[in-house]
Amino acid sequence: MLTLENSPGLAEILMEEHLDGATGDRLVKWAQDALEQGHDSPSLLKLAIEEPPFFTPDLRRFFESATLEIQIEQVTFEQARVFHAQTVAVKLNLAAASPFEIAWKLARIFPPHSTSGPFSIWWPLEEAFECDYCLRGVELHGKALHQAIQEELENLLRFHWRAA
Repeated sequence: MLTLENSPGLAEILMEEHLDGATGDRLVKWAQDALEQGHDSPSLLKLAIEEPPFFTPDLRRFFESATLEIQIEQVTFEQARVFHAQTVAVKLNLAAASPFEIAWKLARIFPPHSTSGPFSIWWPLEEAFECDYCLRGVELHGKALHQAIQEELENLLRFHWRAA
């Protein structure tokens, strides 16, 4: 069974499919990677050998069939989004990204119109770089902006994505 942990890029694809749909390049690359990892199914193979220009309806059909054939773990949109955000957060941490870059990237994953709970903080943190009102909101909690971002990054990394 394929899980988010053992299939790089799967969480991002599942998240994108829920929103606007993953790009053809991303779907094909994921299928190629899954084949390299030893997973095999007729639809996965069909998806992996597709070449541009992509016919998106076929790619989506192959992806959906492949998810059933290779028994991809069923997860919710929110679980996929949190897992993807944690993957991004690890990369940002390893790259010693700036506080602005961290807040900017995570605010794109957790936009204000579709986020609640502990992850709704990313948009105000990103906005605090340009909005004095938002910055004062962060400072009211007794933290400098870079400290608040680092704290929230650590909270995100500690969060168990399956609980989302």
